[in-house]
Amino acid sequence: MVNTSTFVVLTSNNTLKFSSPSYLTKNDSASFLKWHCEIFSHSKTITSQTGRTGNSACCNKSEECNIPICACPTDINLPKAKNKSSLWSLRTLIKTITKHTMLEEYCPEDGEIIACGVYGLLLNQRFLVDWNILRRCNFTCTYCPPDIHDLTIGFPPFEQYQKEFSEIEANGKQTHFTLNGGEPTLHPNILDIVKMCKETGTVEILSNGTAPISMYNNLLKHAKVTISLHHELINEKHMEKFIDIAFLGKGTLTFKYFNTFDLEKFGKYLHILKQFDNVGLTGPVRLASRSFPGKPRGQAEEKKWLT
Repeated sequence: MVNTSTFVVLTSNNTLKFSSPSYLTKNDSASFLKWHCEIFSHSKTITSQTGRTGNSACCNKSEECNIPICACPTDINLPKAKNKSSLWSLRTLIKTITKHTMLEEYCPEDGEIIACGVYGLLLNQRFLVDWNILRRCNFTCTYCPPDIHDLTIGFPPFEQYQKEFSEIEANGKQTHFTLNGGEPTLHPNILDIVKMCKETGTVEILSNGTAPISMYNNLLKHAKVTISLHHELINEKHMEKFIDIAFLGKGTLTFKYFNTFDLEKFGKYLHILKQFDNVGLTGPVRLASRSFPGKPRGQAEEKKWLT
């Protein structure tokens, strides 16, 4: 069935299907370069460490996309199409379905994807906030650019988050917050930040899984938690801890792994995690550098496994 977070695609055969952003990037099912994207209508980005705000993590200045892959989980959900006509066709067909409609899952045989977006955004009922709440991180992944992580930088004060929260204008739409960093769980006020966001919408927090189990026990009461399995630093002890978090049996817990993840070594742990009703697995996700258009390429982009 369809809900406000269902990712819908329109094929060249003029057929609606459901899919997932990770499927598109993993299988090269769509290159968004030169596509028409509604980046100014449905979202807001906040970078608390610098005080910068905008409409997308990719920093596009127009509705014509200038990058082929959306590295940001918020940006890729925005309504977009090869051209305005295709987007109009998608919106027209969207009006013919309801939450009771059973869409089939997309496969390459269905034809080329020419438009896509999250159902709630296509109905103008949903607003996304991509909130980078801090740069502090306790990991040093080589593929993570320095503008979004730092080992020693200080924490923005909670009062700043309250001000930034008060300036969000969702115009009555259902708001979904994605809290990321850095490592969000390092902030001493992370629970207060999550609860504040929960007052007006739904919350997802992106983490590297290094916080105490007690922290995830509290966070899962208020937010979906997505833990990224970073191949450069992950070990068996981490994986055993993730199983313990799953045993809490609370909320919605997702583990995201990349195309660089050692499935031969850690696959047995993923098999165990699959058995939990409240646990989802996303992967293998193609690893992409979160760099900005026009900025110099750094060490991360020289890695052979980086795509």
